Amino acid sequence: MTRWTPDEPINQHICQRVRERRLDLGISLKTLAGVLDVSWQQMQKYDRGKSIISATKLHTLAHELGVPVAWFYEGL
Repeated sequence: MTRWTPDEPINQHICQRVRERRLDLGISLKTLAGVLDVSWQQMQKYDRGKSIISATKLHTLAHELGVPVAWFYEGL
């Protein structure tokens, strides 16, 4: 079984895309943390690519950020 880590290029790419979209829309880490029901510290880990975003949370982020889930994978 493959064990994914936060340093994997795919995770780094997705986290970067989340951050880009969040900043483009002017949404704070605190606001997204509330949407995902995580602490702002955990959201900061996602934002910096230090933690892996689950599929469920990625789906929620896509809805909140107004993009399809596939958008996070564009440019990979």
